[in-house]
Amino acid sequence: MHSVLLVVPDDEIDDHEERYARILDADVWIDGPKRVLPLRHGRVEIVPRSSLGDFLPGHAVPSLPLLAAHTVAVRDLTAARALVERNMIATRTTPGGFYVTAEDACGVPLAFTQN
Repeated sequence: MHSVLLVVPDDEIDDHEERYARILDADVWIDGPKRVLPLRHGRVEIVPRSSLGDFLPGHAVPSLPLLAAHTVAVRDLTAARALVERNMIATRTTPGGFYVTAEDACGVPLAFTQN
């Protein structure tokens, strides 16, 4: 598991960052609109609602806060995408790779990035 993506209301991002930093005992770094909390294995990424389209284009948010996606790191992003698409599952491009919609991934979008 590479990461989980938490989407929060724009005016609450600082509160969520502070809360998760305390819970996870993690330092936070800022990557554009994203707040990243590194863990021993993987990381938690927090983004404001207004930036969700930058990370999961076309994904609709039913309510906030929302654990919006899980991201898996793979050795070969091109091969992973080809495998998914050969199995008749549509993919959408993201800045770091691609994702499968919630409808096709049992309720939560599944994103893929290069390891």
